[in-house]
Amino acid sequence: MRIGIDAYSITDRRGGIANVAYNLIINLAKIDQRNEYFIFVRQQYRHLFDLPDNFHIEIVKHPHIIVWDQFLLPAMASQCKLDILHVPGFAAPFFSPCKVILTLHDMTFKLFADTMPPKARYFWNLVVAPSAKRADLVLTDSDSSRDDIIKLLKIPSEKVVTVYCGVEPRFRPVKEQAILEEVRTRYRLPKHFVLSVGVLEPRKNLDLLVQSYLKAAKMHQQDIYLVVVGQVRWSNYQIAQRIIQGQIPGVIYLGHVPDTDLPLIYNLADVFVYTSKYEGFGLPPLEAMACGIPVISVRNSSLPEVVGDAGILVSEDSDEIANKIVSVISNLRLQKDLRSKGLIQAAKFSWKKSAQQTLDIYSKIVSTKEVSS
Repeated sequence: MRIGIDAYSITDRRGGIANVAYNLIINLAKIDQRNEYFIFVRQQYRHLFDLPDNFHIEIVKHPHIIVWDQFLLPAMASQCKLDILHVPGFAAPFFSPCKVILTLHDMTFKLFADTMPPKARYFWNLVVAPSAKRADLVLTDSDSSRDDIIKLLKIPSEKVVTVYCGVEPRFRPVKEQAILEEVRTRYRLPKHFVLSVGVLEPRKNLDLLVQSYLKAAKMHQQDIYLVVVGQVRWSNYQIAQRIIQGQIPGVIYLGHVPDTDLPLIYNLADVFVYTSKYEGFGLPPLEAMACGIPVISVRNSSLPEVVGDAGILVSEDSDEIANKIVSVISNLRLQKDLRSKGLIQAAKFSWKKSAQQTLDIYSKIVSTKEVSS
């Protein structure tokens, strides 16, 4: 097979869509030496890929995403004589010379449109939704998202397939205290803290996170802080601006941190708390569990699929979340139990497994007209 993968979304700051696309490519390269791959990537991010000989890098020369995915991408698909074009994010071309697979990660633009900037909301409704309907197959990250896509876009169920995300090997328990303490010192992290990781945008429900933390800090007899990791998506998001400017007592903002440091920061935390309103998958809770950190997550969308019974699932209620934070911090036996369960749960998800499932789908869609879930 000649397989094209659109890596336009990938930058040197991998998160969300870019993270899924990058890990898919890297792990396909590990398991498949037979098929020919054509990776479409922007010039400035070419250095991120060191791939085997059956993987060919094709440089994206136009910066505008709509011009790229609707005009230049199908032209390059034709030039490369592709059997399949896989778009792991954004929009697939309306017209393509080959079969098209689109990965649609969630339905935020339909269910929580008010948490998106107006331009992004317009783009997703105008381009992404119709492209999903035209694609030969839609992949998504969870059964929860699959149900949403089928219901909201009226796509036949046999055309939507769940492929779970994975967790990278760098997310693991770290026992080397000297390494951990160096990171603690460099980032000026306190001895005890609650951790939050994710883009700072309205959908992440940071108001609930901060309210829960402040109540927990008042209830707990010893000092505990809230450490927030992630870059700002909305410049006018008020709670995010207060966090960045250090206006909330006990809240420490680290911004974006390098990939090498993030697993170590997870390892230093007492508990990870996730209050997002909606997730297509939810990588941060999975990363936290893989590092052996107790997880408290709201019970919505895909998060019960990811966390399972290995974390504490809560309603979107600040009193309940605050009580659970204090319970975890104060109970060593509970911490140990959650760490153990979290490691077992995280081991169920791997990028190698995701890549193998995707490769099987490629083979099936080329050989048959229909792909069932």
